[in-house]
Order: sequence, then structure tokens, then C-alpha cells
Amino acid sequence: MRTAANEEGDAGVLDFAGFRFTTAALRSAIALQAREFATREVEEYGARLPKTLLAQQASGFSKMVCYWGGGGRVWGKLKAGNGGDPGAVIAAWLNAVAAGKLDDEEAIGRGCAIAGLGVSFASKHLRMLQPHRFAVLDEVLCEGFGFALNRKGFAFFLRELRLLQASLRERSGIDINVATLEAGLFMLARQNVRARTEAA
Repeated sequence: MRTAANEEGDAGVLDFAGFRFTTAALRSAIALQAREFATREVEEYGARLPKTLLAQQASGFSKMVCYWGGGGRVWGKLKAGNGGDPGAVIAAWLNAVAAGKLDDEEAIGRGCAIAGLGVSFASKHLRMLQPHRFAVLDEVLCEGFGFALNRKGFAFFLRELRLLQASLRERSGIDINVATLEAGLFMLARQNVRARTEAA
């Protein structure tokens, strides 16, 4: 079990979008997320990809990301909306991202322009491609922290994550990428979202 409340002996209280939690709670949530999801496997697959993706490589990566995110139906929609194989459009998008041609808002916008992808799964692709730069923004984080599930909401979310990342580095010497930081926040937000849903 995790708690976002202050714990005895842990004075490191953090704030993200008005949600307060301790450093210990964040560490625990990050560790739990790593055990609950096959994140490392997909992340390592993404790290092994060449800088310029071929359509077949992009298709395999996209399928893996979709199933990691619990989106078997999303993968089906991606195939249906892109002639049975989304590899070419996914490759064109991710190659532009990898080449540094797109800012945060453009990166998510280009992904959402692909038939079958919305902010949640487009951000999952970006997160697995470049975890040092991108993180996932899905319905749990939207409901838990109030970030809009659109291009501007995603860019704002990343800016706030990077501020928290810098604060953790300066205050506690914790140096983690934005994707890992988001994973911990996801777990903390999820317990609150579930609690509100159950109470309703």
C-alpha cells in the first residue's frame, strides 16, 4: 500500500498541480509501477530501435506499446484506420520526433493526427521512444491532476513535470527521467481517482 500523506521521518513534501505527497510515497509508487507493468521491457525495446525507423520496425514497436498500455483495441483501430498496417505513418511521425524537428506540442499533435491515436496512446509511443523527454498523459492523470487531454494540455503537463524533476534533483539529489517520474505520479493519482469513483 502507498500513501501520499506525510510520513514520520520524511520531511520532503512535494507538490504537483496542487497534489501534495512525500518523497517516500513517490519512491514507493515508482517501485510499484515497475513491478505492476512490463515497462522496462518495452523501454529497452525502444532504446534498441535505430534512429531512423523502417515501417516494419515502427509497426512492431507500436503494437508493443499499445499492448503495454492495455490498448489491444487501440492497435486494432490503428490497423483499421491505416490500411491494415500503420507502420509507414508511425515511422514518419517518430522519425520526425527522433530527428528533433518537433516541439512537445507538435510531437503529440502529429501523433494524434494518425487515425486511431489520441493523446493517451500517442504519448505512450513518445514515452517509450524518448523517456528522457516524454511522459504519458492519460485519463488517470487528467482526472487526478486536471491536465487537459489535448496538445496544449500535454505540453503544459511536460513543463510541470520538468519543474518537479528539477526540484527533486536540487532538493533531494534524486535524478530521474520524466517518464519514471510520471509513472510514480500515475500510481499516486490512480489510488485517489479510484477512491473517488468508489465513493460516488
